[in-house]
Amino acid sequence: MARAPFRPNRSDGFDVVLEAGEAAVLTRLCEELTTLLSADEGEPEAADPVLERLFPRAYLDPTEENAESDWQRLVHGDLLDGRRRALATVEGTLAGAELRRNRFELTLSEEQALDWLAVLNDARLALGTRLEVTDDLDLSGLDPDDPDTAPFAVYWWLGVLEERLIDVLSA
Repeated sequence: MARAPFRPNRSDGFDVVLEAGEAAVLTRLCEELTTLLSADEGEPEAADPVLERLFPRAYLDPTEENAESDWQRLVHGDLLDGRRRALATVEGTLAGAELRRNRFELTLSEEQALDWLAVLNDARLALGTRLEVTDDLDLSGLDPDDPDTAPFAVYWWLGVLEERLIDVLSA
């Protein structure tokens, strides 16, 4: 990914260019997140560590279980709906992208770009949780010939995409 995937345009939006493989990976990650969030239907305290990471407890004190239950009951549905809306935005904009020279090109409004940022963050959190990533993980030492490297490369790539989108949104 040598070129910048996100660029501001003249209409207060953002142009996005992704290689076909990048678009395919992002589409697959959206599908997996959608499936994961469907499994969370009505289960604010699911045992899945990814769901626990995406929907962390508001009250860490075990004596505050009633407050935690109230919080989850009041807020969880809205958080879940927001994540689903953001996923629908990313999936819809990817599906509507134009294919040129084996690249997917699309334009995002600022609101759509913020949805993209939310989904990139959620995908990175989910994958990092599954891979048991810690702060001391050194991605520079990964062997590109090792098949176990691929998920870590995707994790790294999501971080790069997220950083570049933040840079464009902040400019």
